[in-house]
Amino acid sequence: MNTILRFAYNTPWWVAPLFALLVVMGIIQLRNNRAHWLRLMGAPAVFIVWGLASALASRLPAFEVLGAWTIAAALGAMLSWRYPTLRVLAVDRQRGLISLAGSAVPLLRNLSIFVLRYAIAATMAIRPDHADALGLCNLAVSGASAGYFIAWAAQFALVYRSAPAAAPATSEILTR
Repeated sequence: MNTILRFAYNTPWWVAPLFALLVVMGIIQLRNNRAHWLRLMGAPAVFIVWGLASALASRLPAFEVLGAWTIAAALGAMLSWRYPTLRVLAVDRQRGLISLAGSAVPLLRNLSIFVLRYAIAATMAIRPDHADALGLCNLAVSGASAGYFIAWAAQFALVYRSAPAAAPATSEILTR
């Protein structure tokens, strides 16, 4: 119990609100829902910025940072493009609203990334002697998540732009 309290005490203040936000956003996406396109870009924006910030904050040599992050980002983007999870039911461009099919994928994906990032950070705090290897792992996860969400955002933009000007019937499935 003492170790858990020590982890909680040493965790930055912003981690709990971020975790809560990801859980709430994921729960909302379990059912079909309609939202403004800006709200749908919330999680991708968080993970892209977090991924870039991790690369910029890395203490590893620049060539290692650039190489590891870029390769991981490319792999994440390919994964997102190969297995798209975006299921748009309808688009109302006049009001900027998007209807999405419910799915557990956003909740599981976002929490998996969060848990990986938290576990790596906690391990780095406990085992600073493995900082280089853990730093590369952190870059890989941050690059892969940023790349995944960059590709996701590109898919979203393609679907949104290709949607008819009038809102289609809610049963129509739009794909890229």
